[in-house]
Amino acid sequence: MWRDEFHPEYAETDEYRPVTSHFGRHWFSTWWRVEQDLNRELVKYMRGDKPVSASAKTREAIDAYLHTYYEDIRNFYLKNIYKIGL
Repeated sequence: MWRDEFHPEYAETDEYRPVTSHFGRHWFSTWWRVEQDLNRELVKYMRGDKPVSASAKTREAIDAYLHTYYEDIRNFYLKNIYKIGL
């Protein structure tokens, strides 16, 4: 369905990756969690992630799909960075 709706206009180019369902999974995971501050468990539920046992010591699937950038933390970082006093 994604290819039918978004291609050829959003197909892969030399500059950009194609818009696919995989792209959508990354984009919406980030949008829900980072931009909308939605509870992590709710994002995982909407994505259909399998529940992870409490004893699991591996990264959860959602961790590979969240993307944050300097622009996301810039103001907080500049406001809260430790000042050395030099």
